[in-house]
Amino acid sequence: MRKHLLPVIAGAVALVCMAGQAQAQSRDLNVVSWGGAYQDGQKEVFFKPFNAAGTKLTDEAWDGGVGVLRTKIKGGNSTWDVVQVEADELEVGCDEGLYEKLDVNKIGGAARYLPGTVHACGVGAIIYNLVLAYDGDKLKTAPNGWPDFFDSKKFPGKRSIRNGAKWNLEVALIADGVKELNLISQDSTYYGLDLRPNRHQAISAPGKFGAAVRSLPSDTPTICTLLRQLNAVPGDFWIRLLYTHPAHWTDELIQTIAECPKVARYVDIPLQHIHENMLERMRRETSQQYITDLLRRIRAGVPGIVLRTTFIVGFPGETAA
Repeated sequence: MRKHLLPVIAGAVALVCMAGQAQAQSRDLNVVSWGGAYQDGQKEVFFKPFNAAGTKLTDEAWDGGVGVLRTKIKGGNSTWDVVQVEADELEVGCDEGLYEKLDVNKIGGAARYLPGTVHACGVGAIIYNLVLAYDGDKLKTAPNGWPDFFDSKKFPGKRSIRNGAKWNLEVALIADGVKELNLISQDSTYYGLDLRPNRHQAISAPGKFGAAVRSLPSDTPTICTLLRQLNAVPGDFWIRLLYTHPAHWTDELIQTIAECPKVARYVDIPLQHIHENMLERMRRETSQQYITDLLRRIRAGVPGIVLRTTFIVGFPGETAA
């Protein structure tokens, strides 16, 4: 019995499959999406033609959340086959083994899809963005940005926003005049490498990481392209880069920070340790000499930069236990 999901992604959204194969063969295919007018449109464009072709399909709606998927899989009684998820749920679920790996050749090959939308566990479904919309028949004066959205005195009446914190917190911060954009992840410097073809595991060695970056298709997003695109956004703000991996710094990243004035001359590199024996026990693929040289390169390439780091004291070692 298959105990994983099969995701399908898009831009910020993906589809995943999660039912047991034996169960799926004995019942109709069950597809789970986000309900409302969006799913009504999917029924007309996708589901009804699929049923008319001879394969029976049923559909359900859900509100998202990787915790729901974990419960479905661990419970062993999931009736969901294909589920639409967002990009963060796709990444987490794929890393946890919740989804079936995708054989893209069975759905026409990667060339059929937009660049960057084919993933080891899914394939692009939709691309969307967040916009501010209003009824021009009811408002004499048009709102001029997110601060007006939250100004109920200037613009009285009902609002409609996403049910949840995702995106809404960012919008509220923008409306409040916050001028700092923090880029945070487990490893910010790894951004885009998860989209490389035939990825199997994370890359820890500096040399292998550099080679992987150079082998990426030219249109693959990386932390460098992200920083340059954000730097080009109009407005008075700065960008702070946090949680960078010492093994994943490249000369291109140093040059990008130096050439992007909105990127704060303040970065976080958790070095954790510098002693050769401890680095080996911690299974790090960097050496004391490499780290020392890296810090010199960063300081030479970005004069005046401030480096924040963390170190481990009394590390006991990493074993299977």
